[in-house]
Amino acid sequence: MACSLVCKQWLPPSRYQLFRNTTIHIDVDNFRKFCELLASQRLNAYLGRLHLESHIIDDRFVGGPEDAFQFNQDLGRLAGLPNLQFLRLEYHHDELIHEFPAVLANSFTSITDLEFVSFWFSTFDQFVEIVESLPLLCRVSLDEIGWYDLPDNDEDLVSDPSRPTYGCGNLRDVVLRCGFHSPVPVLLWLPFQMRITRLTLALGPWQSMAHLEGPLLTRSLHSFGSQLEHMIFGSPSGYVPDLSQAKQLHTLELTEIPCTNLSMASDCEWVPTLLSQIHSPLLRRIVFVIDLGRRENLDFLNWPRIHEQLTRLSSLRFVEFALPSHKHWATIAISERLDPRQYSLQVRQLDGPYKYSLGMFNN
Repeated sequence: MACSLVCKQWLPPSRYQLFRNTTIHIDVDNFRKFCELLASQRLNAYLGRLHLESHIIDDRFVGGPEDAFQFNQDLGRLAGLPNLQFLRLEYHHDELIHEFPAVLANSFTSITDLEFVSFWFSTFDQFVEIVESLPLLCRVSLDEIGWYDLPDNDEDLVSDPSRPTYGCGNLRDVVLRCGFHSPVPVLLWLPFQMRITRLTLALGPWQSMAHLEGPLLTRSLHSFGSQLEHMIFGSPSGYVPDLSQAKQLHTLELTEIPCTNLSMASDCEWVPTLLSQIHSPLLRRIVFVIDLGRRENLDFLNWPRIHEQLTRLSSLRFVEFALPSHKHWATIAISERLDPRQYSLQVRQLDGPYKYSLGMFNN
């Protein structure tokens, strides 16, 4: 900030540094002021990241329509940002208007990174249309997403003869956090995204994945598994995907490992089972994110099997454990359980809720 006050020549590069990688959060409280800022054209060329939050389920909204932000009515008002690369759309539980994909594509042509959080689409094809209309899009994140047009039974969706054949996109990075909603539509779409090298998949504990979702996920991984380099996977339900085709895997993160007071040893057996499927000669880093309750719950993990599988991976160089508590004690306990080892071991404490992000793969 101080640099921008030196002289006029320092102002443009200072604004670039200030706003290029800073996420601007727009909601009901500052929507009108942000529109006024855009109209002035002073910072439009420097904004690189935008987080748009609708008021639809925001109980703070008390003003009139002129003070609110609604995706259907107001998204087009935020155009004119030529260098915007990151866009997060959050909280929309109304049906989207038919023109929404076109408005998004016309207003944000430079987007490379798109996130939807607690967002409902009128149809799944509407989501596909949005993704395919953004030519530079490389990453899409879906967190607690719903589709108004889906049948009650997932089997009807899979067997529907009118289900479209999706085109191959340019996506390299997909994040899917299922939550309460069925992952079936996305799992049907994933096999057509043949350029994926990074995949995050977080399943809810109520999704067994054994009947329908499991085979669909296996089909997806077989489609692009040969080029998959980085993967984050969370399965409190115990489902184990088939990673036998992931021969190019560099990094693997296992999340939602349940070592809570309500868990049993069988709830964690999916961890060594999944490790046993990995045969990538390029795997260098594995991260375990453990939901640890009490210290003694750490014994729910089958440490002999985990140690055996980690030792088998000769290319492995870094192993990391992340826990919400007991870091100092866990550092000693885990080191003893995994000794001897040929890789570097680190134990860290989670700062706040775990976030499903592939940012660590940029390191």
